[in-house]
Formats: sequence, C-alpha cells, structure tokens
Amino acid sequence: MQIWSGFKASAYKYQSSCALIIDNCTRFMSTQTVLGRIHETYDSIENQYPDQPQTVARLFQEAARHELVNSSVIANYGTKKTYIVKDIVFEKNPCSTFFTTADGKPISVAKYFLNQYKMKITDKAQPMLIA
Repeated sequence: MQIWSGFKASAYKYQSSCALIIDNCTRFMSTQTVLGRIHETYDSIENQYPDQPQTVARLFQEAARHELVNSSVIANYGTKKTYIVKDIVFEKNPCSTFFTTADGKPISVAKYFLNQYKMKITDKAQPMLIA
C-alpha cells in the first residue's frame, strides 16, 4: 500500500462574494496491478479445481467481476488518470479491434498503446477492462 497526500479545491460564488475551499485529502493506493490481481485470482481458483477447466473459467470470471467491477483503478501510463471499471470483456484481448480513432479507423488497444505511449502489449488473451 502507498499513501498519496493531496488537496481538493472548490470555488463557490455567493451573492456578495466568492469562497475558495481547500481540503486535505489522502488516498490509499494498492501497489499491486490489476493484471497481477487477475493472475492471482485465476491461480487461486485453478488450484482449487485443477481438473475442471470449465468450472475454473466460470468461477474466475465471477470472481474477477466481483473484485474489479465498480472499483477505481489508476492508469500507470500517460497522465495517470483514475478510472472506474464498468465491466470486463472476457471474449476480447488487447489485440482485438476494440474501438475507433478520432478519424474513424478501427484500432486495437495494443496498437493504440504502441502509437500513443510507445508501450508494447502482447496478445496473451487477457480480459479487457471497460472503464
């Protein structure tokens, strides 16, 4: 775990004046990546049901959704924005064509990251988080 200290500023306009409110805020951040957590979850379930791949797949998807959907994650690239995970698409991977660019061309997440951030993402059939 890491503790990130910061502040939140809010400005309000009243009839006769303005107010600036500055609050201290702190975030507790896990140092484990989402991918690391996904692997940990899968390995745990696979160890419980070693000869039942369909049971492992179903239980893993349920456990991953339960743990990650509606949770806040921070991107470890670019501007390090936070996102809320809305869903996980297990049928796609980073090399699947997933969205379109501003000029309307289809592009995969892996290609987008390579172009935008010079980060190479490989196709290891990882589930896609929908933020």
